[in-house]
This record gives sequence, structure tokens and C-alpha cells, in this order.
Amino acid sequence: MGQHLATVYRVTPGCSMQIFSARKFDYLIFEAQRRGLEAIAALQQICCFRLSFQKGWGENYQIQTVLEVPVWIEVLFTGALHELDVLLTEAKISRHNHLQAQQHEQDIDDLSSCPSMSIS
Repeated sequence: MGQHLATVYRVTPGCSMQIFSARKFDYLIFEAQRRGLEAIAALQQICCFRLSFQKGWGENYQIQTVLEVPVWIEVLFTGALHELDVLLTEAKISRHNHLQAQQHEQDIDDLSSCPSMSIS
């Protein structure tokens, strides 16, 4: 997290690398909520990564895409994706309810501006 999404890392045998930080992800969610639905949805990009067991790929490699690598997997952080899904669903429902309330207020305003009629 913090690097360009297309960054390729070589991890040598016996070494390790942190791929995902729940603490950093929570902070990114907090910041994204302040910016809106698009910012929250954009976080989906950091909830997965592709891992090759043999060769590297990308701009600085002979192989351009992971699809050309003989053995690779895609890992999804399903807990993080679920959290984003819940946030997006809640935000959309909240927005929908807000729009409905605004429409209801407009309908009431429209009714109150109707001319009064008296039947004798």
C-alpha cells in the first residue's frame, strides 16, 4: 500500500513482505468516506493482488502481463471487499433515502402552492 498499483516486487526465498495492512486500510476507508462513493469504490483496487511463482511481469520485464506467466494466482482480501460492499450499500441507501425525502418535501411544497377552492 502506498506504491503504484502496477508495481512488481521480487521476493526472494526466505524473505517476506507485508501485502496488506488492516490499520492502513481502515485509515483509507475513513478518508474515502469524507470524499464520497467514488473514493470508497476506488479502494477495491487495493483489495487484491496477483502473484507469480516463477517470473516477473510488467513494464520492466519481457513478459508484459500476468496472463502470460505460466503459473500465477490472484488473491482477494474478501473481508476488506465485504467491508467496502457494506459501506457502499449503506451510502447508496442513505443517498436514496435522502433523495426520497427531498422529493417528498418538494411534493408537499407543490401541494401547498395549489390555489384554494371553496365549494358553496
